[in-house]
Amino acid sequence: MRAKVSVVLCSYNGQKYIQKQIESILVQLEPGDELIIQDDLSNDQTFKILQRFKQSKIKIFQNEANIGFVKNFLSAIQKASNEIILLSDQDDIWLENRLNLMYEVYQKDSLVISDFKEVDDNLNRISSINNDSRTLKLSKTRLGQFLDVFFGRNKYYGCCFLFSKKFFSECYPPSSFIPSHDIWLAINASLHGKIILCHKITLLRRIHSMNVSSHNPRRFYLKIIDRIRLGLAILYGIVTSK
Repeated sequence: MRAKVSVVLCSYNGQKYIQKQIESILVQLEPGDELIIQDDLSNDQTFKILQRFKQSKIKIFQNEANIGFVKNFLSAIQKASNEIILLSDQDDIWLENRLNLMYEVYQKDSLVISDFKEVDDNLNRISSINNDSRTLKLSKTRLGQFLDVFFGRNKYYGCCFLFSKKFFSECYPPSSFIPSHDIWLAINASLHGKIILCHKITLLRRIHSMNVSSHNPRRFYLKIIDRIRLGLAILYGIVTSK
């Protein structure tokens, strides 16, 4: 028997895909589980689509102003009431038994990261280096794991994360410097938690022109800026947690 789960989904202008994503999540939830959806003040039909779902296990919130996907996820995670938390993007598809496969490898104070398959708008497999040769890898040492996350050598996406509410509460306090919530969680897991890889493909990660987080390669100087911001965030977290 698994612990109760809170799935945290953040939305913004996701009218094209969000209904199918929610449906793929709901079939895996058990009594006592919940789906937290926080909309970042969409200006399309997203919020109206969300309001069509009447199940008691779905809790819908909408921000009064657009705050961006990083702050939106950090805020929404804090609303989760159950022991285990999974993150979800608005445009992917959960594959059958995803939740249980990830929970099976979960350990105390760990961040579980599952494998995924990249697909296009119509869920057709994309032929790319990510799909054809990528496997999740994990360095044997804590320092190696930290450096892998810090320098982006592993593709750890928040939509593939499972962790405990306790782990989140013990993470270094986030600051305005952090470039993304998923990198921040992975950094914390490498520093004072544990990263566990679930090598099962449990998710269809949809790649399209409207992705909130861009899938295009970033320019080198932007990557450098992100690393500087991340370094400052780590220093901020260490100082403020003392």
